[in-house]
Amino acid sequence: MFKPVQQASRILIWQFGWVVVSALAFGLLINRQWGCSVLTGAGIGLVATSYVVLVMVKHVLNVTKPATLFTVLITWLIKVMLVVGLLLIALRSPLLTPLAVILGLVGSLMAYWLSMILVSTGK
Repeated sequence: MFKPVQQASRILIWQFGWVVVSALAFGLLINRQWGCSVLTGAGIGLVATSYVVLVMVKHVLNVTKPATLFTVLITWLIKVMLVVGLLLIALRSPLLTPLAVILGLVGSLMAYWLSMILVSTGK
């Protein structure tokens, strides 16, 4: 029953690890602004995954009202709107480097899929 929640928690840990490592690496190798920008982009991906995990936990705990296709689509739509909205705010900020924000988000999504592959295969 809690297997999807455990898998989602592992994904969050992988993504959080990517956020920390990438922000530190870019901050040390390039400059502080790049580090903060990568941190922001990767954080956007982490927030989106966290939202989906919270919805999953809610559906696992509420066994009388299981998730339907409609609730999955609504959750996905809200996640996409959350990512796009936060990304637009970050890209408009003069304190952040747009390329670094995009790299952080892409890296966060790559960490998501890499963790999906490794967690699902049991490695």
